[in-house]
Amino acid sequence: MGHNISGIALNKNLENNIEDLSNLLNLKLAFAKEIDFEEACENWKEESYIDIYFSENGTLVFANIDFCLEGYYHNEVNILTFALSETSMTFNLVYTENDALVRSIMQVNDEIVDEEGEKLRSEIDNEGDMTETIFDQIGDVIGVHFSEIDLDEKAFRYYLKTEELVSIEETQHIEEELPKSVSPEEEKTNIPAQKSSNNIPKYKEVDNDISSKGIGAEIYVVVIFILAALIGLIYVIVSIFNLPL
Repeated sequence: MGHNISGIALNKNLENNIEDLSNLLNLKLAFAKEIDFEEACENWKEESYIDIYFSENGTLVFANIDFCLEGYYHNEVNILTFALSETSMTFNLVYTENDALVRSIMQVNDEIVDEEGEKLRSEIDNEGDMTETIFDQIGDVIGVHFSEIDLDEKAFRYYLKTEELVSIEETQHIEEELPKSVSPEEEKTNIPAQKSSNNIPKYKEVDNDISSKGIGAEIYVVVIFILAALIGLIYVIVSIFNLPL
C-alpha cells in the first residue's frame, strides 16, 4: 500500500519544551503514553492525537494531514511540513528557515500543481521522487534519515485537547485559586447574635412597666381604704354626740 503519512520536522529537540512545541503548532497537548517509532509513523493518522519522535538534535511530529497542508514558521527554527500519499500519488512539502519560506511544492500524479522557491538539494538528488525527497529533507532537518530510524525506538503520543476540555480545566484552575464561597444557609448559622445598646433584654423592660403600674394601684387602694376608715370614724363620733342625756 505504500506510505501515507504527514507531519512536521524541526531542527530543534523540544522533548523538554512541549509547551513551546504546543505554541508553535497552535495545539493544546496532553501526554497519553510512550510508544515506538513503528506505531508513530503508522499510516492515516487520526485527528485526535499526534505522535512525536525526538532525535538528538530534532523533533519529528506525525499528525493528521489536515495539520500539514500549510507551512509553520519560527524565527529560530527550520521547519519542514510534509504530506505524502503513495496510494493517491499526492505529495506536499513546505520548508521554512528562520521565519521565511524557502520552498513549497505540491505534486499530484507526477505533475507539479503548485510550487514556490528554488529546488532543494533533496529534490535535485532524487530527480522527482517525492517520497525520497521528503525522507531526505527530514534527515537534513532532524539530523537522521527517516529510513535509518529503528522501528523500536522510543516515541510519544499526545492527545489534542478540545476547546471544551481546555475551558473546563481553566475554570477548575480558577475555582481552586478563589476562596470558598459560603451559602446563605451557612451565613445564617455563622451570624453572631446581636446585642442591644444597653445589654438589657427587651422582656425585662416590659416587666418594669408592669411593676410600676402594680405599685401605683396598690397605693391608690390604701388611700381609699384610709379615707373610708376616716369617714367611718367621723360617723361614729357624730353619732355619740347626738345621743340623748
